[in-house]
Amino acid sequence: MESNKITFYDITPRPPVGKNAYAPNPWKARFALNFKGAPYSTTWVALPDIAKTRTSLNVPAGRQFADGKDFHTLPIIQDPTTGALVGDSFDIALYLNKTYSGGGDLFPPQKLDFDFEHPYILIPLSECNDKEFPDYAKFNMNIDAAFTAHLQLGVQGMPFEPATEEESKAEFVRRAGVSGWEDFVLSEEARAKLLESLEKMLGDLAVLFLRDTNGPFLLGQQVSYADMIVGAWLRMMSITFPEDEWKQVATCHQGVFGKLHDALKLCNCDFLYQDKHNNSIMSFEIYTGAWTDWSRSRVLGATLTLSSRDASLLLAFIAAFVTVVAIRLWLIIAFTTHQFSAAGGKHDGLYYQRQVILRNIKSAPAAAWLFLQQAWYWRGIVRSSLARTIPLALFCIMYSVGFAILAVFSSQISDSASVYRLLHSPNCGFQMTDDVYQKATFDNQRAALYSKECYGNTSSPICDTLPTRRLDWANSSTECPFGGRVCLGVPAFKMESGMIDTHHDLGLNNPQKNRLKYKRQTTCSPLDTGNFTQYVNGSEAELLGWPDNVLIRYFYGKNMNGKINHTYTYNTFGRNINVGYSTWTYFYTDNRIWQPIDELLVPGTDLTIMFIAPNSVIHLKPNDDPVFAASIRTSALGVAGYFPDRWVSPIACVDQHQICNPNNEKCTSLLGRDRLIESAMEDSMALNVAQIVTAQLLKHVLGESSPFYHTIWTRTQSFLRAQEKVAGITGQQLPSNQWEIEMSALFDDTLANLQYHMMEYAAGSSAPAPINPIKPWGNSSANTAWDTAYKNMCYNQRTKETQGTLNFSILGLGLLFGIGLYIIVLSFILEFLMAWIQTWLGRGVSRARRWERDGTLQQMRLLYEIQGSGDWKGTTEDFPCTVSGEYFDHDEEVISTTPVQVRRTDSS
Repeated sequence: MESNKITFYDITPRPPVGKNAYAPNPWKARFALNFKGAPYSTTWVALPDIAKTRTSLNVPAGRQFADGKDFHTLPIIQDPTTGALVGDSFDIALYLNKTYSGGGDLFPPQKLDFDFEHPYILIPLSECNDKEFPDYAKFNMNIDAAFTAHLQLGVQGMPFEPATEEESKAEFVRRAGVSGWEDFVLSEEARAKLLESLEKMLGDLAVLFLRDTNGPFLLGQQVSYADMIVGAWLRMMSITFPEDEWKQVATCHQGVFGKLHDALKLCNCDFLYQDKHNNSIMSFEIYTGAWTDWSRSRVLGATLTLSSRDASLLLAFIAAFVTVVAIRLWLIIAFTTHQFSAAGGKHDGLYYQRQVILRNIKSAPAAAWLFLQQAWYWRGIVRSSLARTIPLALFCIMYSVGFAILAVFSSQISDSASVYRLLHSPNCGFQMTDDVYQKATFDNQRAALYSKECYGNTSSPICDTLPTRRLDWANSSTECPFGGRVCLGVPAFKMESGMIDTHHDLGLNNPQKNRLKYKRQTTCSPLDTGNFTQYVNGSEAELLGWPDNVLIRYFYGKNMNGKINHTYTYNTFGRNINVGYSTWTYFYTDNRIWQPIDELLVPGTDLTIMFIAPNSVIHLKPNDDPVFAASIRTSALGVAGYFPDRWVSPIACVDQHQICNPNNEKCTSLLGRDRLIESAMEDSMALNVAQIVTAQLLKHVLGESSPFYHTIWTRTQSFLRAQEKVAGITGQQLPSNQWEIEMSALFDDTLANLQYHMMEYAAGSSAPAPINPIKPWGNSSANTAWDTAYKNMCYNQRTKETQGTLNFSILGLGLLFGIGLYIIVLSFILEFLMAWIQTWLGRGVSRARRWERDGTLQQMRLLYEIQGSGDWKGTTEDFPCTVSGEYFDHDEEVISTTPVQVRRTDSS
């Protein structure tokens, strides 16, 4: 696989390179590479070595400074499949769009009316003249100009490679024409002005992104190269800007740029790289070789996966093989037809010609042409000349056409194979990290984007990355599962998945006996606040530094291991700070920091509580949703509006899980996460080793994705769908079941996380965090059978990603080559086999002799013997010879003076 990968040249940053790659133009190309699914590896080039690298590759500089000197920069790609060398990010995108079909179109039609003019730009820009897709090329130039004009804000934060940092800084100084690196430092006033200019520029750009509010991209849910152009600069800002300034960029103008930045991490455009500093491969590869897709049984599921190059060679061989089979099968048909037609007695000339054609013409097209000519020349001479030749000609034509079509469509033999591939990665194992927050943030954002796109009815390309597009589930109304005093008095909302098959749904490629079925059930209910809240007043409020009746405490259990007697405190000044919804959450299994009140404790469940605060949101229309209710009239916006009915609306959810053994149809009860695996390990479940190891993996995965707390805690201000309907602080009208929509979205996110986390065991994590895969079979105390089962899971994960590979059905290949070889071998031995059988039976010997007689060389012998030329032997063999090496005439005039008298006959 490595030899077929594109080599991608990027600028070396400070390690870890996966986290600190900052250059925007390489990012444009990297986004495009990942979007198109083109396999590649990264070669890191120190900034001072860029000119030398381009020169050694014979890639000229794509731009020039104002003084005419070359401006050498990256990226470059080198594609061994086509031999292409491309040295400009926009040209790379054009090349990938033409050469690689995966992912979709990088340049869908759209209006890109963003213009930016600046009197002085530090770095030369790509020209937009003579480019395909000129609107995109102009947009690229304008975006580069707009962000380059504000580049000085991030120069001091550029993570240069330590070994070449001073040379890199000197290069920047030279290009800028300043006296030293310190000249890039901005005064406080200058920085404030430049930030103000940046915000204005982003405001003009945000207009384009706000045209379609259905998603984070310019075209809503559809990503394009224009998004990647902007996203590449945002990636640079996220690395080089001070944290507070980057946060300002990410959240300004309704957060469109933060959403775009996050979405590009998840839309199959994230950073899949090989860090050559530490050999940490952050992407999986597709296994090539033979394997069994157990969805289709051992025989039908036998599959051969080949790389693009090897598959092309195999398809070319199949086409040639089919052609050879067609030729050899024709010889069998011709021999059989000749023998069937061979008969004693007298016949006309057409008959003998037909037999000679069948005997000597080695291809059906040539025979067809001769039969057609025979029909023409014998017309009116013998009876039924057309009826005796045209059928044979038509058969030969149809035979030739049929095999020609078969040869062409033999390339489609891969269509009968499995649509899945097996993946493998050296990072197989439990994906552990010290940076839990960063990994969880990535995981939750990825799951949220996937569920939003793929659990709906969209056709996004990311929906083809997992073994199953979505895990089905159903919802229903039910009674509140908690004590009556704490429930709000509205029906609870129950969400229940179907039985999730670890093979079909989660992609663990196992025979039936090694599979498990898993079920998840979550029930949520809004909580009453009347009996569980208290304002903070008096000396306690004074101690905390707030007036009376500003802080509200919510009493749903003790916190900090009982040291604090309330669960959550809300500051009502939140209404005055111009922010949208926020959420705080806790969860409880056993021995957690939060100790819930008895009314919330439900045996055999995992508990999550969330506090949803609308803060400054004002609704234009009243709303009677039990959580998002708004009916308090206000004119704070200058027009009639409605404040939410409650400062904070709590929701509590309980999660339960179930594991079933499909071999004996035994199931655990619906239980909390920790108790679930204990129950599954009981003797009554009778799980085999492979099933036990799968259950242990499921336990680990549920620890990262269940309960709802794990899906919320990294996105407390962004996960609510209601927030998507807030412009500034003005909320659009919400449906009366908005809280159920929110819980449904969380359930979708949780199931998507389950899908991804199950795959991560074999594929490795792509989170931009330091990952330390724990290989469970490395534990010396582990059972040997368990070790083997854990290792097998590294090679049993199915995926729909192809990375350019092709699948072939081994059964299909076996039938094709088996039947083809049988035909080829039979064509070589049939004549001898039939001659032996005819001799042994004493029947049909004359037919065998006629076959020998009608051969080309025997026909030649007969011609010469009639003229008395030569003394011949071997009259019953394929190759007749003269008795001695005598010489005789072969002259047309001599032959024509000795005519042979032939008596006409009408017999056929």
